[in-house]
Amino acid sequence: MSEVRVVERDYRIIEEINRWRVCTGKAIAVIAGFGGLRACDRRLSKLCQEGYIERKKVLYGVASIYTLTHKGRLLAGLPERPESTRVEQIPHDIAVIETAIYISKTKGVAWGDITTEKQLHQQDGFGVRKHRPDFIYTHEGEKTAV
Repeated sequence: MSEVRVVERDYRIIEEINRWRVCTGKAIAVIAGFGGLRACDRRLSKLCQEGYIERKKVLYGVASIYTLTHKGRLLAGLPERPESTRVEQIPHDIAVIETAIYISKTKGVAWGDITTEKQLHQQDGFGVRKHRPDFIYTHEGEKTAV
């Protein structure tokens, strides 16, 4: 039996890691509304210990990233097939999520008003893969691609 009781914030963490493919601890702290980085790190550590997420140090000089495990994908009701993480894509993905955080904070854009590239591709369904922006957001009734 699991020692950690999964709470609403944990589902939010898992959802956001899925939406952005990878997340840093700093990004998760902001997105999930933690009061501080230490509290976030403790929770992420517990989720790692329980096997819901995985912390990877992939590139020297780049923050560790969090990805979903098989167990985390099942908890979120996602397909079981793990996503591959391309090493050359990691700095870009981190920059994208930091840009989204900046836009959210400076313009007051809610996280629900941000649609990631991954979500846009999922909406397209199968077929020829289209080029998509890193994310789009809606603010004051206007959509903006980033």
